[in-house]
Amino acid sequence: MKFTYSDGTKVGEHEKHLTKVGDGAFLREPYTVTFVSKMETVEFVDYTTEQSTLVKAGTILNVCGLLKSNSAQVEIRSGNGNLYRLGSNSELSLEYTVEGVQPVLYGRVLYASEDNFLYFPEKNGGRIKNDQVYQPGGKYRTSCYMFNFGNGMAVTDCLSTNEDVYYTLSGSLEVYEYDENGKPFTIFKAEPFQKVRVQFNPHKKMKERYVVTEKEQLNNNQLRKLYEEFVFPNSWKSE
Repeated sequence: MKFTYSDGTKVGEHEKHLTKVGDGAFLREPYTVTFVSKMETVEFVDYTTEQSTLVKAGTILNVCGLLKSNSAQVEIRSGNGNLYRLGSNSELSLEYTVEGVQPVLYGRVLYASEDNFLYFPEKNGGRIKNDQVYQPGGKYRTSCYMFNFGNGMAVTDCLSTNEDVYYTLSGSLEVYEYDENGKPFTIFKAEPFQKVRVQFNPHKKMKERYVVTEKEQLNNNQLRKLYEEFVFPNSWKSE
């Protein structure tokens, strides 16, 4: 059967079975919602129309809007191999930044490489062993950009109006920002299984804005709670 474009009205019709929200004009890769723990709960606010749309698994996100998890848990996968898990009352928006369109995260969220052994257990006997993969992870809204090395997994949370915390569950993590001249600078690097607290003062210049107030190893009890919350499959099943 032929499927020809006789005019512009047919463009994109081959994906009419999918829900797309926002403006995808500047998007290089798709960001798709792959899990929602509670139906009729998660919303996407489209800033071009000021309208809110309920989000379900299979929804493709675009720029010019804000995804709000509200009381649900949400999983999003990107076309460049990243995975994001949002806890309740957390947010994700796709914004045009100094690095192009990037996910901007807020709340209690997990970022991981999609090639992580937790999601592809058949690969390489259950574990990806390349520690040289350098994978961008987007930006946490109140602080910084993130890069993971290897099979990186990190959880980020906002502790207060001027303090964030990062937990590395696997792989190494580099957190960085850009100064007023558009040049990147490192705020901190963390090894696997570390907790790092960062305070920030938005009234200071960029290189003076961030202060690492704590860096320590996570104990087994802390790791278990984080894995139970964000990683174990039973925590990410629909009701």
